[in-house]
Amino acid sequence: MKILILEGIATSGKTTIINKLDKLLSEKKVSFSIIDEEQTLMPILKNRDKDANLSFIETLLMKVLKSKKDVLIFDRLYLTHIYRSVSSPKDFMPAAKLLMPYKPTFILLTVKEEKIMERIYKTAKVRECSWLEFVQQKGNDEEEVAEYYIDQQKKFVELINNIEFESVRFDTTDNNFDQISKEIYTNYLHNHN
Repeated sequence: MKILILEGIATSGKTTIINKLDKLLSEKKVSFSIIDEEQTLMPILKNRDKDANLSFIETLLMKVLKSKKDVLIFDRLYLTHIYRSVSSPKDFMPAAKLLMPYKPTFILLTVKEEKIMERIYKTAKVRECSWLEFVQQKGNDEEEVAEYYIDQQKKFVELINNIEFESVRFDTTDNNFDQISKEIYTNYLHNHN
């Protein structure tokens, strides 16, 4: 089983990449599951307690890792919870130990800092109102919201450099999602066994 974990700030392209990987894997008739943020994040969104987040991830992993799929793709599983609970990879070692036998690949999608505010408000035009309301809670004005996500992205980069797993970063500023998806498939999922 191959495990891919996509991480990144809001609007970095996680959902778009996942949708494109879904299509590629379906075309190749690969047995896979996508564990989206409705399963990985939303049930615990308002709880920032380290122990609660760790327990949540461990429970989810123990359930999902029983799957007989060739590929599992997670949207926001590990770094997001470490960040939200103001923790460290060391604090989440019990979850890491569940993942280690599968040698997961972490994909961090980034956006150039100077484009983050533009990306957020462009995305807000096509997302539901509740999404924009959620994003606007991150600051009192557009600049504060952008600063929140810039800081979050910096922390994600720091975290991904300090985890025990294979990781790669892709800059999605240019919306080159087709190219990135194909590269992820070819380099990290093609030989899924």
